[in-house]
Amino acid sequence: MDNRDKFYFSRDVRLYEYTVPHEKSISKLLKELIVATDLIDTSRYTIDSLKRLHASLNEAKELISKHKVDKNEIVRAINKLEEGHEQLEEKKEEVNKVELANLIDKVNSKISEDYTEDSWNKLFTVLEMAEETLHNEEATQEMVDQALKELKAAKKKLIEKPVGKSEFGEYLQFIKDEVLDSTKYTGKFCNYLRKLRRMLKLY
Repeated sequence: MDNRDKFYFSRDVRLYEYTVPHEKSISKLLKELIVATDLIDTSRYTIDSLKRLHASLNEAKELISKHKVDKNEIVRAINKLEEGHEQLEEKKEEVNKVELANLIDKVNSKISEDYTEDSWNKLFTVLEMAEETLHNEEATQEMVDQALKELKAAKKKLIEKPVGKSEFGEYLQFIKDEVLDSTKYTGKFCNYLRKLRRMLKLY
């Protein structure tokens, strides 16, 4: 809990039962704590922890409105409010990981054999770190954004392997000899293959 929202009365509020002789003094302390509690930034804390604090706050307000109150009751109210402050829980930051998850899926769909070993290894190292960030429940938005930035940069630096002569020959052989079976290929693919044959004069 942020110290600026805390209201300190003493190192141990319970000492007031014995060290403060006048009820007016501790009544004033309770009133000041009520004011301090009303001024806290409720948007920063979880609903459950605020409910506990507000329950103690309402009890304190009801107590302080009475004409005559026992000193011990006031001390108990101070203690409960202080405990409510101590138990306030900060809300967790909402982190958006959608874009990072989508990019990781795209990179994982790539085939390592299509790229040079050095560029692929560099990408894979960054990919592993990005996946760690994705699955890290404590990751902040800043960490996610940084992982996304680094993965994008590594993906752009991927270098495709040049097609070797033997591979090119295999492609040509396939284009030339493959039977255009409509049960095996779509009509669009068959037309594309015929066009390639004409362009390469393989008829």
